[in-house]
This record gives sequence, C-alpha cells and structure tokens, in this order.
Amino acid sequence: MLFRGYCIFKSTSEAFETGRVLGSPSFKEFGLVFEYCPAPREYSNDCTLALYFESIDETYTPQDIQSLHTRLDSQLTAKNCTCKLVIL
Repeated sequence: MLFRGYCIFKSTSEAFETGRVLGSPSFKEFGLVFEYCPAPREYSNDCTLALYFESIDETYTPQDIQSLHTRLDSQLTAKNCTCKLVIL
C-alpha cells in the first residue's frame, strides 16, 4: 500500500535534522520522498514547519509503516528531536 503523511515539529532545526535522518542511507530502504512545507492547520495551530512524505513502494504493509515510525522515533530521540507523525 502506498502511504503518505506529515512529520510536524516544534522548531525549524528539528525539521531540518529529521530531513537529514530521512535522507540518510539507513532510511533508503523505506523509499520515501519528502519536502518541507508549512504544518497543516488541522494538525498544528502554530506556524511551524513540517515534512510531507510519500512512499514510492506499493508493497508496504502496516508493519512496515510501524517499523519506519519506530526507527525514526529512535533516531530522533538520540538527537533530542521530537515530531508528531501523522499518517494520512
């Protein structure tokens, strides 16, 4: 299944750090394309930055999406970053 979503941040520096993490070789297997954008108002009432992402692989399972979330959360915690992950 294709999936898409947002990572919403409290600070711009966290957004850029997450972009570096998602662009790293350890996340290539997930086949994500992403871009920075303003956080959608339905998910944040601040004028914050978000990363919009889409998968390019149609064979994703819910377990793969959970694996991505777990790995991303682990990497961001190690860098003292947090994000709100919204899967659409």
